[in-house]
Amino acid sequence: MVMLSSCCKSPQDKATAYVEKDMPKNLVKPDSYDPIETKVDSAFAPFDSPDFYKQAMELINLNVELQDNEEKIKSAKFNMSLYVNPYNSYDRDEFFEKKKEYEERMGKQEAMKEQFNRKLENIKKEAQEKPEFIGFKAFHRYRANNNNGQTLIGAMIYVFDKEIKQPLAVYDTDSEDFNTYVEFVKQLKEATKQ
Repeated sequence: MVMLSSCCKSPQDKATAYVEKDMPKNLVKPDSYDPIETKVDSAFAPFDSPDFYKQAMELINLNVELQDNEEKIKSAKFNMSLYVNPYNSYDRDEFFEKKKEYEERMGKQEAMKEQFNRKLENIKKEAQEKPEFIGFKAFHRYRANNNNGQTLIGAMIYVFDKEIKQPLAVYDTDSEDFNTYVEFVKQLKEATKQ
């Protein structure tokens, strides 16, 4: 009878049991862990897929790099303009040094733009594919103490395989990366009309 009940657990029961066993391992004060609720839903590729998340984060980080390099290009161009009329050898050397930096950054920018556009096209293509069931996702809310002894409420998302034997990914919904990803997916869905 016990074996029958364990093999027939619902996805909700399996996910809740796994999460409640796993969560204390990830906390600063494991003894303070107090589960609030766990809601289980189906997980579909591409948007729930850890691979898609990884690709999206790479694209987001590349975009940040592009913007940073763009600022450095502007700075190099400005610095170059300071020495545009070289009157002595120092000024000439400075001009050519700044010009070299500017040209290197421009070359890097073009290469990064090409890489960015390739990655963006791949992500858009994946986003338009028919959703495919990959498993389950569990939205888990809990209370736990931080280092200061304050009780805080947190939330995690576990993306499980189809059998709910192990998580494919775990996300802290309060993390900056996760929130950036959620905003990215929202914009991507609007852009691809899903």
